[in-house]
Formats: sequence, C-alpha cells, structure tokens
Amino acid sequence: MIHSICEDAVSEIRLPADYYSSPASEVTPIFPKWVPMGCGMAAAAFLLVGFIGGAVVMHTGLGRLFSFVLDMSISEIQPMIGKDVTPAQKQALNAELSQLSKNLESEKTSLTRLQPVLETMKDAMADKKITPAEAQKITADAHTANQYVWRASARPAAGGVKPVVH
Repeated sequence: MIHSICEDAVSEIRLPADYYSSPASEVTPIFPKWVPMGCGMAAAAFLLVGFIGGAVVMHTGLGRLFSFVLDMSISEIQPMIGKDVTPAQKQALNAELSQLSKNLESEKTSLTRLQPVLETMKDAMADKKITPAEAQKITADAHTANQYVWRASARPAAGGVKPVVH
C-alpha cells in the first residue's frame, strides 16, 4: 500500500531532463505569459527613468544638486549648535557654508572639495550637538574648500587648469 502511494507521487514528478527533452507543445510554462512581459516592461521603465534622471542631473549640474544638499544640511545644523558656541563662531560658520553653497551652485568650487566638509559635518552632527571645536573645524574645512575658486574663463579642462587661490 505505502509502496503504491510513493510510486504514484514519483510518477507525477517530472525530471529536468524529461522537461527539456520534451517537445514544446507538451511543456507547460513555469510562469504565466504576463510575468515576463510585466518584468520586461518594469525593467524598461526603470532604465528610462534612470536615463531621464541622468539627463536632468547633467543639464542642471551636480553643483546645484550638492548646493541643495548643503543648504539642507545647514538648516539641520542650526538647531544643533550648542549654547557654548559664540555668536562670532556661528556667524563665521554660516558665512563660510553659505559661500560654499553659492560657489557650488555657480560651479566655481570643485565637488571633490566638498567631501571633507560633508564628512566633518556628519561627524559633528552624529551626537546631535555642535561644540565650539566642531564648529571651528567645519568652518575651517569650508574655508579651505572656498579658497580654490575656478575663474569663470578658465574652467578645468582635460589638460587641467590651475585654480585661482584667494
């Protein structure tokens, strides 16, 4: 009795070799016909959105995008500034970060110079409080990034143009 139940179950299982060697008319598809069509259309839509997004970023420029990110970070940092940070330090911090944002938007500052500023801001914001030392470090990094401003007529080219140091 048990032996006959097992034989019936085994006879219904189709081995991969039998599946692939069978004529196409005898093989039932694993997925319904709409599944590959739906996945293909979703992949095409994803690629289209990616290319359109890339075109928008290339048209507006990464400087504007990172300027927006920096402006958002500046607004997040303001409530975190500790009471022990002097008004002069707050003013210097805001001035340097605002100038950096303007330089990024006008693409006068290289995006590679922004990375140390963002890393310092991330480290300073980790504990949700900006100390005077952290404010000074962010201000110094922003000042360093602002020092190298590209001349409008001498944008970096393939040969590499030296930046103007203020």
